[in-house]
Amino acid sequence: MADKEIGERLKEAREKKGLSLYEAEDSTKIRSKYLQAIENNNFSELPGRVYVIGFLRNYARFLGLDAEELVEEYKKIAPAEKEYEIETQSDYTPKRLAFNLKVPIIIIAILAGIIISWYFLAEGKVEESQKPLEGINSGDLNNPDSGSGSQATTGDNIGHSENGASEDETSDGEDNGSKNSAEHLEGLRVTIDVVKQECWISVTEEGRVVFSGTLKAGERKTFTGTDKITIKFGNAGAVRVTHNGLRLEPLGKDGEIVTREFKASP
Repeated sequence: MADKEIGERLKEAREKKGLSLYEAEDSTKIRSKYLQAIENNNFSELPGRVYVIGFLRNYARFLGLDAEELVEEYKKIAPAEKEYEIETQSDYTPKRLAFNLKVPIIIIAILAGIIISWYFLAEGKVEESQKPLEGINSGDLNNPDSGSGSQATTGDNIGHSENGASEDETSDGEDNGSKNSAEHLEGLRVTIDVVKQECWISVTEEGRVVFSGTLKAGERKTFTGTDKITIKFGNAGAVRVTHNGLRLEPLGKDGEIVTREFKASP
């Protein structure tokens, strides 16, 4: 057989030169066990086909034989195995890259959605807080005479006079001071507390406006006089009125414009 001829020809050539396997190993740098396997045609004992071809070529040249002829003979009896296409890691790189890119994009999209939702929610709350009182225009709170609304003018003779300090009358007829301040009239006392929102009021005594301004929630203003005073409220539901020490019922509803006349006790 051809495979035996390869090993026999190599062994005969070595013995003719009078060399041992160890001497051949020393000269070729091929381990003696591999040289013996080649001479015995046990090519399967070598690491692989590439090593067989390399060892066979070097050993034949060392012994003075035709190395290429022996290599071609070996290739005929040991044809190369079919090479299969192996999918390397680089083939997966685009898939992994696409996946790695999708993750931060999804996270960014979620965060953007949260931010946009929060923004519109905040905008809605701001618009709600800035919405004018139902039933009246926003200007009606500051000047009832410029808008529509129900008005009532009634007398009030309820209650007894409340003890209090005497106060001086303002000379300019209008006061936009802080809460708890008072227009100084004599014999009559009316205290206005703004309990919510805000309320524009106008106070008239004997045909003369002594105060005109807007009071905010939490503010209080007291007016005193000798006979009677007339007060117009731009948002009657926002105030509570005390007349000569007696707390009155609410004068009207939120946004309702009401005019009341307050008199000293008979």
